[in-house]
Amino acid sequence: MKKWSVFILLITVLFSLTACLERSHTATQDGDGTNYNSYTDTQSIENADDIDSEVQSTVVFDTENVKRITLYSYYGCGIGSDVPAEHLQEIITWLDSFEIDFERKADDLLPPGTNTVHVEIEYLDGTVIKQGIDTITVEGARYYLSRSDFPGCYQNILSRTSLS
Repeated sequence: MKKWSVFILLITVLFSLTACLERSHTATQDGDGTNYNSYTDTQSIENADDIDSEVQSTVVFDTENVKRITLYSYYGCGIGSDVPAEHLQEIITWLDSFEIDFERKADDLLPPGTNTVHVEIEYLDGTVIKQGIDTITVEGARYYLSRSDFPGCYQNILSRTSLS
């Protein structure tokens, strides 16, 4: 009986993680006002000449008029950790360093752990975006992101996240 209970528990956890992974990021808003980007319909970039100028000028994280920033582990699921006021500018400066990395292609099958961490930004106008820190989808194409090193407060803030 214990083996069946463990098996059922494992299956339940697997379905829960799958549900978290399927929570996509699109440019549309969810019922709670959060924006999400879709990871579907991706394509590889062969060279920088194939990249549309609109994609090249894409800002990964808009850091103007930020009201609140929350970091999430567990592929953006669970309970996030709000960035304390004393570290908000440090995190904003770090988010400003994110750029689309045109040197690395994002394949259809991403390595395990990609976009484990998500950033949720709430703006003064009430708009909320939530985005992974490893890839971004622009005009149906997925790109890896490059960024500066993690700020000193990052690990401490991230350690306060949980799945439930």
